[in-house]
Amino acid sequence: MDRRLRAIAGWGLLAAATLAVIVVGADGQPPSPSSPPRHAAELELCPDRRIVSFDGRVLRDRGWVQFLLYAPGYEWLRDESAIETEVDLRQLQLALASLDWRLWDRLWAQGADVPGIRVDIAYGDRAWTPGEFLAPEEFLALEAQTIGFRHLLFPGSPYFDAVALRAGGPPCSLCPVFPLEQAVLRQRFVRRDGRSGYELRTGALPRPGTRVRLTIVLPPN
Repeated sequence: MDRRLRAIAGWGLLAAATLAVIVVGADGQPPSPSSPPRHAAELELCPDRRIVSFDGRVLRDRGWVQFLLYAPGYEWLRDESAIETEVDLRQLQLALASLDWRLWDRLWAQGADVPGIRVDIAYGDRAWTPGEFLAPEEFLALEAQTIGFRHLLFPGSPYFDAVALRAGGPPCSLCPVFPLEQAVLRQRFVRRDGRSGYELRTGALPRPGTRVRLTIVLPPN
């Protein structure tokens, strides 16, 4: 239990520090409107509304995908996702933890799904919810058990993040870990109905290469 509490406290401190960088700027000064945008500044937080927003780019608009969204980190998932986010997984983890560290602990450390997390995708004057992207038969299968956040985006793993999210990429000495990582995680991706991933509804998403705006809305406390 003490170990768990220390891990949660560590996430809280990291999240607070990241929130300060995102809101104020990496050099401690508010970002200038005329200055070029920083990578961290591409992610916007609204703690009062429990919202995090950022840009993404469509990778594919048809066929099977493991996840709707891919936040750079676990590189082998990129080819199995529909949309790539412009913020990496570490930034997104810390942003969500800064909004609600208890919810984040359930999602990341415990590996549990958290009902009520909404993902909105906007392009121009159009906006969609995840169910609109799934093929009808897949939507019904997922709707029956509620489309959970962990079916839409992989939030990371307390067991493999230290390797997968290592700055500058993992060293070659850790290459033997990758097959184990994939094998273990793919077991976690299997839903209660025995299936993994889902089919996209052809033509529902904008064409590949299109930039979209992504918003994650956490449920009320």
